[in-house]
Amino acid sequence: MSKGRRISILQNQRYQRIVLALTVASDVAGLSQTRIADALGLQQPDISKVESFQRELTITEMLDWLDLVHLDIASLTGGKLV
Repeated sequence: MSKGRRISILQNQRYQRIVLALTVASDVAGLSQTRIADALGLQQPDISKVESFQRELTITEMLDWLDLVHLDIASLTGGKLV
């Protein structure tokens, strides 16, 4: 990445890996987008947009989603912070 040019978080590979992991964990747990949205205080279309990288998660939304699927950030990042 060139200096001064910033990649959108939605295009960031680390962010995308976390969202994909949350999506897979939710599928495994049998959680619908509506159930996830309710737990996060969002609407179902918001979750759809997150999963398709059209809307970014806030840090608190991400942490709440991790709690919902019983994961922690370290388990998604190999034990290190993103």
